[in-house]
Amino acid sequence: IDIYITTKGETNINRIGLKLRQLNRKNVEIIVPRDRGREISGLLVACREKLEQYEYIGFVHDKKKNKGEPYQTVGQSFFELLWENTLKSRRYIENIISLLESEPFLGLLSPPIPYTSYFFMVGFMGWTGCFDKTKELSQRLGLKCSMDERESPEILGMTFWCKAQALRPLFMNEWKYTDFEPEPMPTDNTISHAVERI
Repeated sequence: IDIYITTKGETNINRIGLKLRQLNRKNVEIIVPRDRGREISGLLVACREKLEQYEYIGFVHDKKKNKGEPYQTVGQSFFELLWENTLKSRRYIENIISLLESEPFLGLLSPPIPYTSYFFMVGFMGWTGCFDKTKELSQRLGLKCSMDERESPEILGMTFWCKAQALRPLFMNEWKYTDFEPEPMPTDNTISHAVERI
């Protein structure tokens, strides 16, 4: 498995680089995206050319451990949910690849929706006010699919394993950093939220 780590900030880059030198891993590369669009622009802009060469792609990102929540455990539990259901172990990853290989109509696997603190309600809200933005994105990508505001999208957290072919329209779109909102990014109804829901 090739590993691409997108990060920013000299401290992060130096710490990760030091650890990689200690591990002597040749299949890991650090990519530094611009500071716009967070993890989604890291994937769709900074890593775009890398995505073309793979049959399967796993994508996971960190979560702030306390992003204004009253309890430190809220962000931590979401973080653990994403990572435990994506990169739990070597055997876990082998099972994911095996499942994707054996099921011809399965294109995407994602962690379950979190039901912790305020995420409990988000899991039931589905589109969270982002349906129209997601519909616009589906048209931009030329997707031929039915979308219904009464049916919730499948992913919350933009963490997944997929057959690259299944997400090819998203990956191969000519994304630019300027497609994404500058910081501070609004909490909903942005192109980033639409990408997550598509």
